[in-house]
Amino acid sequence: MRSRSSLLPVLLTFAFLLGGAAACSSDPNVESAKLALQQDNYDEALEQLNIALETNPENVEALTLKVQVLSTQIENAPLVRKAENADELRQSVMTAERVAPADPDVMQMSRFAWATLMNSGNNSIRSDATPASQATELFAAAAAIAPDSAASHFGLGLSHLIGENAEEAATALQRAVELDPADANASIYLSRAYLQQGRASDALDVLSAARETVPEISEDYDRVQQEYLNALASSGQTDRAVAEFEEEVENYPDDPLIRYNYGTLLLNVERYGEAIEQFEAATDLDSENADAYYNLGVANVREAGRVETEAGELDLSQQEEYDALIAQRDEFLDSALGALETARELTDDDGRPAVCNTLLQIYNSLGRAGEAEEAAECAGVTMN
Repeated sequence: MRSRSSLLPVLLTFAFLLGGAAACSSDPNVESAKLALQQDNYDEALEQLNIALETNPENVEALTLKVQVLSTQIENAPLVRKAENADELRQSVMTAERVAPADPDVMQMSRFAWATLMNSGNNSIRSDATPASQATELFAAAAAIAPDSAASHFGLGLSHLIGENAEEAATALQRAVELDPADANASIYLSRAYLQQGRASDALDVLSAARETVPEISEDYDRVQQEYLNALASSGQTDRAVAEFEEEVENYPDDPLIRYNYGTLLLNVERYGEAIEQFEAATDLDSENADAYYNLGVANVREAGRVETEAGELDLSQQEEYDALIAQRDEFLDSALGALETARELTDDDGRPAVCNTLLQIYNSLGRAGEAEEAAECAGVTMN
């Protein structure tokens, strides 16, 4: 399922009467188009306007009305069809601006077209019913109409990123950052586009710059800081990432996100005991974080495995030490089960099977058949 974004801007709506001003046009096709508009017959209106423009390609009134018709058509179209006229709208706006760049009606219609494209792109990118490519078409048209709009380029970059086109995403997001260096979201998503391309150094440079431009006393700054630390870890600079995370934990011990992210880093570098400590703190601070409970369970499972391996390396003369390690292993497994059971309760329907599959493996290893069968049903697995 697509992760629905709440990071796109809320746009103003431009409102005005459809069908033109009170004065009559000297062009009969434009007048016919206005009449068709009053009847919500957009296809007929466009046909009449195209005839008028074939006669006179620089008919400003026809061009302006065509932008209005196409914008309204996109605005009223079902979500899955909003991109169908995006490119024609872009061409119409750019033609009108070339013919009459200072005309007030042209400028108003250009703003209306841009807002329509942006709003439609925002709705599309937030919906699972539409592919990312539809939002890309809408934002691309918006960016062409308003090339100095950071929001247009951000939307275009985000849609490319969702569509797994990291290179095109980076190009659009670079422009967004250039236009608005203080926009934390643009820098964060640009860094992610770079990381997807294996450009870790560029990702860190972007986030380092953002730490200088985003206001320090703000939630945005905290998000940039966390992204920077995660990028350090993703780029393989583990020691540096751990050192910076330790400093963050010392400065903000009650921040559940810092604890969770630090725990995830420690889990990935196989420092399971320390990871457990961070995930326990994260769940204490935020008892609704299903991911933190899941990772806490995984860290306990892996620490149990490490302890079991250590026990297996003892010789027969070390029975007491062996028994102590096996008891310790069992404690970690019990803790894992408790955390994973909580994660199962908190996780939504899409993520629950993965949690149940992990529980199934543990129950099977412990020989707890009844609980294993229940976990298998939740995981969608058939037991033999």
